[in-house]
Amino acid sequence: MTELAVETTHLSKAYARRKAVRELNIQVPRGRVYGFIGPNGAGKTTTMRMFATLLRPTTGRALILSHDLSQVAQIRARIGYLPEKTALYERLTVREYLRVFAHAYGVTAKGIPRLLEDVLSLVDLNKMDFRIISTLSKGMKQRVALARCLIHNPDLLLLDEPNSGLDPRGRLEMRELLKELRRLGKTIFISSHVLTELDEICDSVGIIEKGDLLFSGSIAELKQRIGATPHFLVRAEPEVCLRAGTNLPGIEVVEQEDGTAVFRVTGQASQADVAAEIIRNGGKVLELAEQKANLEKLFIEFTEGGGVA
Repeated sequence: MTELAVETTHLSKAYARRKAVRELNIQVPRGRVYGFIGPNGAGKTTTMRMFATLLRPTTGRALILSHDLSQVAQIRARIGYLPEKTALYERLTVREYLRVFAHAYGVTAKGIPRLLEDVLSLVDLNKMDFRIISTLSKGMKQRVALARCLIHNPDLLLLDEPNSGLDPRGRLEMRELLKELRRLGKTIFISSHVLTELDEICDSVGIIEKGDLLFSGSIAELKQRIGATPHFLVRAEPEVCLRAGTNLPGIEVVEQEDGTAVFRVTGQASQADVAAEIIRNGGKVLELAEQKANLEKLFIEFTEGGGVA
């Protein structure tokens, strides 16, 4: 049986008369990347603050790395929590800042130099280590904050909107860094409302809206739940594509523009079947590739469809 990094049972959090999170049931295996997605105000931050032992749940239970939320010290020793807004000690250099937290986590003085080199190299800050934090860009500051989360080699990373406020280059660099952490075997629980940021890195996702968990599972299960079907992108003459789509059972032409037609597979036809039919109709296939539905489209289809029946 796969060990779970996060397991919740009917976890809820209420503020006065408003429930921010209701009856949350999530399971995240060790070594996986779980994307927690939903609009602003859906309950993502409240959930992560409970996991980080900063908020007590109103009802229900959560186990973080097999520890109950009441075992605060044990959990905090094994997690790295990056809130959406991180306050840094901006008058310190990057190296000084990380050394402070290495001491706070009980790393021995002898072990700190090697540890700092490893962490700075991982987040690609080894050439910026003597810069004053206040002089760094937003993207670099976010790397410093993530390095602080990694300084004690945690088993689980809780990352709340880590790309918030970053420019396109910073977002790309952060995504590559998260991929590297996944390759290193870290369990990552990451929230975002910008779904394209999670598309390439998540093994499974949870969709939360107005405090209710609408779905939790793999992206393949999400596709199955909403009945998502493969699409083929075919570049050929529009009239040829139209005839091919009419003649080939199980293929439907759903869009055509500027010499491009998108085919939806509704039967057992393969890419080879599509190409052969276009050629038989006198056309020339310039490009034929499967178009995978991205997480953003899946989310829109799922939520527009009303979620789970």
